[in-house]
Amino acid sequence: MDTVPPRTYNNSNFPEGLPAVSLSDEERARQQRWTPLRVTIWILISAIAGLGWWMLAVRRGETVNGIWFVFAAIGSYFIGYRFYA
Repeated sequence: MDTVPPRTYNNSNFPEGLPAVSLSDEERARQQRWTPLRVTIWILISAIAGLGWWMLAVRRGETVNGIWFVFAAIGSYFIGYRFYA
């Protein structure tokens, strides 16, 4: 039994009226590009997470404000989502 290869489409020969099911290589590369805005946002997220962990580590023996736990946790979750997901 012969197998028929799957039909591939690009933007020029995609049937009218049907939605695209995936991004082209150029669109995917454009969305994954690191722009200065994205770099700045991730630097801020990393700084907030680092500050939260630093405050939890340094403030031993004193009462620690709960917001540092929130900063450390949310920043760590964002970093984990971005780099491990």
